[in-house]
Amino acid sequence: MINKSKVVATLMSLTLFLSTGMPVLATSQVNQSTNKSVSVLVYNGQSIKTLERSGIIYAPLAKIVQDAGDQYQWDAINYTATVTKKDKTVVQVSIGKTVAKVNGKELPLSVQKVKGVNVPAPAKAFLLNEDLYVSCHFLSTVLKYPVQFKAEEQKGQLLPQSSTPVKYDLSYQPPAGWVVPQIKSIATSDKKRNLEILDKELGFYNLGGAGAIFNPYGKGDGADPILVGSDLQDSYDVSIRFKYWEGGKTFPEGNKIPYVTRELFKFYLGQEDGLKLFKIMDDGYNGKDVSQYIGKMLTFGNRQVTIMEVQDSVRVIIGKAGVKYDSKWNVIK
Repeated sequence: MINKSKVVATLMSLTLFLSTGMPVLATSQVNQSTNKSVSVLVYNGQSIKTLERSGIIYAPLAKIVQDAGDQYQWDAINYTATVTKKDKTVVQVSIGKTVAKVNGKELPLSVQKVKGVNVPAPAKAFLLNEDLYVSCHFLSTVLKYPVQFKAEEQKGQLLPQSSTPVKYDLSYQPPAGWVVPQIKSIATSDKKRNLEILDKELGFYNLGGAGAIFNPYGKGDGADPILVGSDLQDSYDVSIRFKYWEGGKTFPEGNKIPYVTRELFKFYLGQEDGLKLFKIMDDGYNGKDVSQYIGKMLTFGNRQVTIMEVQDSVRVIIGKAGVKYDSKWNVIK
């Protein structure tokens, strides 16, 4: 079994819990600026654009508070916003703080799980264009606003629902309408060329030849649940790091990861062996005993593969085709 508690820390900082228990629906549009435009947040029928910083989604506080019919006051001297709800709950949020005061008690603006324990995430409130931005986790869990997300086109318009739902063959449910990318090529002996193929066919973001990341929010250098390392100096072909495997009901964007991973393994190992490696990983993340595969030198066709648990992630190393290695990935001549 692959230890899920070790690999969910980043996922928890990305997951948005709704007070109504409704799933968050989000399809991202990412640019290359510090504040990444993510999606449209819908509250009380109003569409409000959100931003992403370091994998955490933020929204402007004043607009949502006012739409909810609650009171919002801004203290320009102390850089603090005060929200007074209809039930007389008083919430204070200050710029640069990762906690808010709720009736005098401090609560985190967002949380993440580290070794099974919920701890505050580095989700500081910030000011942008005279708007105070807070994490959407805070909006839903502390202020109890039933926020939802809808996909947006590049122009920011809401996308219409497809009349023919896309069917997914795995148990993971990505955002409605997402089309699973299909790998058409097979890995070459040129590492840089392989990264270009992953960029073109699977939507990875090429980091300039040293590696590539898959960001479920959209192509860009933000969230990186899958990191493909392809250093020319390495004796093996590729090292793939997974921060987490899926997003569950509350984070459908994360459910793209297994589908993309399956295509990634097929790219390096071929159809049959790629599916075999994918099943081992999928079984491990779903609680099945895969201990016989962890930390061992495995053989898939003419390639050697190792699966390792490293700190808060899982790493898969794939050797070059036809090359034999010892347990430390030294080439056996």
